[in-house]
This record gives sequence, structure tokens and C-alpha cells, in this order.
Amino acid sequence: MLPEKAVVPVQAQVVAVLEQIPHLIVQKVRRLSHPDAMVEISCAWLGLDSSPEGASKALRAGWSDEAFGEAKTAHFVHQEEDSVHLFFAAEYPEQRYLTGRVTAVLM
Repeated sequence: MLPEKAVVPVQAQVVAVLEQIPHLIVQKVRRLSHPDAMVEISCAWLGLDSSPEGASKALRAGWSDEAFGEAKTAHFVHQEEDSVHLFFAAEYPEQRYLTGRVTAVLM
């Protein structure tokens, strides 16, 4: 896992990326000790297209791995009936990593 002092700036950068996506409102950010999802970000999707497909398309288009600097990254989007989830992982030197989940609830 990435040390706590290194997680804080990356988490802030991820939130900044999300805040640039139109119609997506970041509501809550928290850190977890579980290695499968160390950062959990809850959002509300307020777009005119409130379908999972519309929210998923906007989330994919607005997402940027630049928040993780030089780390190797991967992410994928999963749609559900009333929400869209973006899971991400970043691998840093010395076998350090950061994982997380962004949940956008469709309004």
C-alpha cells in the first residue's frame, strides 16, 4: 500500500479530476484500510441523460490518469441500474500501490 502521506495529494488530484466532469458532484471522500479499495469517492450524477450509459460515457470521457503522476495505472467502469462505478489502481515504485472506487449515483 501507498503510505498515508503519499495518498493525500493523489486523492486530492483525483477529486480535482472528478470535479472537472460536468454534471458530476463529488459528495464524500474517505480512505479505507482494505487493499482492494483504499480510496472511496461518492458522487451524484445530475446530467440530463440519467441512464447508466450516459453517466458511464461522461465518466470515461472526463477521467484522466494524470492524477497518479508516473505510476502505472489501470481503470474500468462498471454500470448498474442506478449507479456507475469507476475502479482504479496505480502502481508506484517499490511495489507500492493505490486502489480506489468512484461511485456515481444516478439522480
